[in-house]
Amino acid sequence: MLIHFTRNTRHDVTASIRVNDITITPEKEAPYLGVIFDQKLKFHSHLDYVTRKGTKFALALSSIARITWGTPFKYVRRLYTAVM
Repeated sequence: MLIHFTRNTRHDVTASIRVNDITITPEKEAPYLGVIFDQKLKFHSHLDYVTRKGTKFALALSSIARITWGTPFKYVRRLYTAVM
């Protein structure tokens, strides 16, 4: 995977690399060790990803922990702190 890191708009970020007969074109984002890096290193795409993932987890927890039925609050809280 190839990505050019720069905030300068005058630099050419479309340059690709050719190795043997394989051409590697640059990407806009690159995941590395669970972090999504973008070209300008602003981390907006990573924050969007984490927000979507956290929202999905919170909605899943709220569906199993209701006020009138479901898992008691102390167990939901323990599950939440263990995962977060």
